[in-house]
Amino acid sequence: MSIKKTVKWAAPVFFSPNLDNQVEKAMKRKDIKEKFLNYEGDPENFKNSLREYISKENTKNYRLIKTSNFVDSFNKATVPIDSALKYFYFMGGVGAVVDGAKFLATAPGYLAYDLYYLGKTGDILGTLKNIGYEGISWLSWGGIPHLLSHYTKQTEKYAAKKGSENFLKNLELKTINFEEEKAKKGKLENLEDLAKAA
Repeated sequence: MSIKKTVKWAAPVFFSPNLDNQVEKAMKRKDIKEKFLNYEGDPENFKNSLREYISKENTKNYRLIKTSNFVDSFNKATVPIDSALKYFYFMGGVGAVVDGAKFLATAPGYLAYDLYYLGKTGDILGTLKNIGYEGISWLSWGGIPHLLSHYTKQTEKYAAKKGSENFLKNLELKTINFEEEKAKKGKLENLEDLAKAA
């Protein structure tokens, strides 16, 4: 793993979403794949257009993404502390008291993030997963699940999903407009042919 990748993993708050990765995952969606296979234009135009829509969603959700990056960066920074506290569980219970106090101190921050995420996305299931994720992290040794960049992945996935949906809507509108124009043109040609025949 390169130094840049390691730093990006450890402190995602200093980095932007991986747009290439988002586009690559979006291209694996069934609906996108289907449209791509039936696309009559240049395949690169299709991908570049999808990329633009996802990029717009990243910009639109910039604060949410940056907040999720911050939460993941904080979580990773506290894993050594959590590990030490779990160790002290077995040393007279002092670790349990401090760990409980830390949990109570940080819980309002996670709750505020979950409310912000829910308000921004309307994703009830994702919000419940966040609560479960924090519960599992607190119960596990040293908060090991905090190493997974859960919040960053979640918000980047959301932006890619919304960008893909908007791209498909636009593609559908273009197809409908093209078909309407084609039908109008066909009617005009028929009228012209009838006029010539008369």
